[in-house]
Amino acid sequence: MSFQKDCHTKADLDLCIFHDIFRRADKNDDGAISWAEFVCYFSDGIMTDDGMRALFTEIDTHHTNNIDTQELCSYFSSHLGAHAPVFKAAATLCNAVSLSMKSLAETHPAGSSAAQFIDRFLLREICAHLEAQHRVLRNALDSLESQGRARASAGTGETPELAAAAAAANCQGVVLPYTRLMSAPSSMQVQDSMPQSQADSAGRLQQEVQKLQRLVDRMEANTSFFTGRSEEAVMEEEEPVILVVRRRVTVQDEQLSRLRAALKKYAAELEGRVPQCLFLSVRVYRETGGLVIYEFWESLGSWRKFLPSPVSKELRKCIVDCSEAPESTETLLLPSDWWKQLEH
Repeated sequence: MSFQKDCHTKADLDLCIFHDIFRRADKNDDGAISWAEFVCYFSDGIMTDDGMRALFTEIDTHHTNNIDTQELCSYFSSHLGAHAPVFKAAATLCNAVSLSMKSLAETHPAGSSAAQFIDRFLLREICAHLEAQHRVLRNALDSLESQGRARASAGTGETPELAAAAAAANCQGVVLPYTRLMSAPSSMQVQDSMPQSQADSAGRLQQEVQKLQRLVDRMEANTSFFTGRSEEAVMEEEEPVILVVRRRVTVQDEQLSRLRAALKKYAAELEGRVPQCLFLSVRVYRETGGLVIYEFWESLGSWRKFLPSPVSKELRKCIVDCSEAPESTETLLLPSDWWKQLEH
């Protein structure tokens, strides 16, 4: 069902945004949102796994363990409250912009220089107005999320564990953050996105990449990390550990360049700001369209705390839009001493 058909009547217009949400959440286009797809699209990193499961069950009024369009629209429409006028205005705006752009494409090329100037001026003013409203909404959202994290931490003593729990429970929708992208055999070439100071230290970075590549190769081959050592004697059972995260994404061919650009932007924004992320490597398999991201975090807690951040969520939305299916995620805790030895 097309967007235009969804929104022909006023009643449909009020719901067209939810139809669009459903289409984006339904990654495999089977007409239903599974539990994995639900967590992939709706999780905010604050609500717990139990809370998300309870919400999923509440929306699934047909008890099929899947959510269809009617269930999704009915549930959220009945909970709009004070947001109802905003959603109605947004739906009307979507329709108006579509009609305006169609008209602009037909009339602008043949218009006079004055008419073309007016088109550019009006669009610029509209963009400025919408960006101002976006900032208001973003500030409100950031405030609500900050309050939510504070309440969750006060109630449980730690950051909510939905993302980690979902990954461990075969949830394929968790998006994991990283701080830098580096070249390796069969990996993305992204040096052009890095600051000049990093380009100047390319030799040092290349050495780090080679260390990571050796570690990754050993992990994939299920071999010992340190040749000739099958066991180690340690002083304490509760030794410090680091977190290794492995994410698999199947990217739509036409969306690969968009995702690469998003990854570069993400890396540039986080470089130097999140020291808790120790290392990252991205590998692209051209024949299958698969993309694998390896991340090393100094602790499980540091990864969890970063998941709800705006930067992490921005990349998450891009991955949801660009991937053919929900991503799969694997995590592994390793002794931190192993990482320290690999650094030298």
